[in-house]
Amino acid sequence: MSLLFTLTLRGTLLFAVVWLLEITLRPKMRAAGRRLWWMLVPVGFLLPVGFTVSDPVARPLIAAAGRAVEFLQNPGAFLMTNPAASHHFALAGVFSRPEVLVTVIWLLGVVLYLGIAVVRTLIASRCWAHLRLCTDPALLDLLEDCKACAGVTAPIGVVVSERIPAPALLGWLRPRILLPASLASALSPENLRVLFLHELAHFRAFDIPLHWLHTLARAVHWFNPFVHLSARRWLRFREEAADERAIGWLQEPGRADAYSATLLRVLKLGHPFPVSLGALALGESIKNLKQRMIMITNYTKRTPHSVLAVLAALVLATGASFLPARAQPAAEPASPAIPAMKAWLAGIDAGKYAQSWDDAATFFKKTLPRETWEAALKNNRAPLGALKSRQAFMAQELTEIPAPDGSRMKGEYAVVIFNASFANAPSIIETVTFEKESDGAWRAVGYFIRPRP
Repeated sequence: MSLLFTLTLRGTLLFAVVWLLEITLRPKMRAAGRRLWWMLVPVGFLLPVGFTVSDPVARPLIAAAGRAVEFLQNPGAFLMTNPAASHHFALAGVFSRPEVLVTVIWLLGVVLYLGIAVVRTLIASRCWAHLRLCTDPALLDLLEDCKACAGVTAPIGVVVSERIPAPALLGWLRPRILLPASLASALSPENLRVLFLHELAHFRAFDIPLHWLHTLARAVHWFNPFVHLSARRWLRFREEAADERAIGWLQEPGRADAYSATLLRVLKLGHPFPVSLGALALGESIKNLKQRMIMITNYTKRTPHSVLAVLAALVLATGASFLPARAQPAAEPASPAIPAMKAWLAGIDAGKYAQSWDDAATFFKKTLPRETWEAALKNNRAPLGALKSRQAFMAQELTEIPAPDGSRMKGEYAVVIFNASFANAPSIIETVTFEKESDGAWRAVGYFIRPRP
């Protein structure tokens, strides 16, 4: 879950950067450039890569989260000194109930979101994928002319049927342009050319696989409203970018006016409908029709600024990679008790449970019998397996700590939290408390282990 948290944090920050960039450069940019920017946001939400850097922001967040969870698990005392007298020590196992509950809820959301998307895709496949391809020579010749104009060489079929409510592009590996029979007979060749060029623009821009990318990001981060907002922005500029490219391919004078008139007629004759993620329907974008008309009207007034768009996208991509998917642990904090703690923990790692009790502080041995300590470690520490790594990431020196009976124990104490990885539990938090006794030696008075949230 920690990786999911850092990914959603990085994606949200990238969303904010893209939003500010769009507001700043909106008057100068065409929709294609803005579509390119919003395409980077789901990558930030999904791709667990980045330069390994020390993150001064992530570290206190992780520490604060660790302390909060620890307080919720054990509000009576920050440290466990008597595991036999409390059920909290059972949380030293691989799983903690709150984390399992959150994980299950997240997985249910992911499965539900993806399940709905897959069902819609299967329904569309059954309805349309098996329809026969059109063999009308005039319509196919017009499509080939449009493909040549758009620079598309892939084989694309045309399906004409009354079962199709609105024009759409279905599939990407085996693409088909879906066309209602009523539109095929009602539209002129010039109108059909506009329609074909629009769908070919979607094909050239890889919009169907990119739609799946946004859907995957929305499924994984279904709880984050910003991933849904970014998908909506991309959907809007996807349509506007297709309009821009199609207008650019038209050679006739007054092409923007002709394109807008055709678009209005197609949307009037067609019927909006929800499509699968493997299809793009022209009727999906009626709610953004006003923005599209404004864009089409101002088409000749805008300069491409393609270099600016690409440079901005590269800057965003590079900046996203520097937002770490995982923060490199910083240098270990300074504490005079850490060497003694590591030596004591090494004995536990080696299975010397009785020796670890002998090496503990006097208070520890008075509070906890040797047999109880050994049994607790065998039941809770041994199943974690061999130690793979351990590093301290937070240390604090105190003059008093809470005792199991609720009183306060005064003295010289050191509390250190370790990130540890074991063979059977890759992410564990160890909280170790040592006391400086009268002979000047640091010895254990508390040991608490739990999964990292």
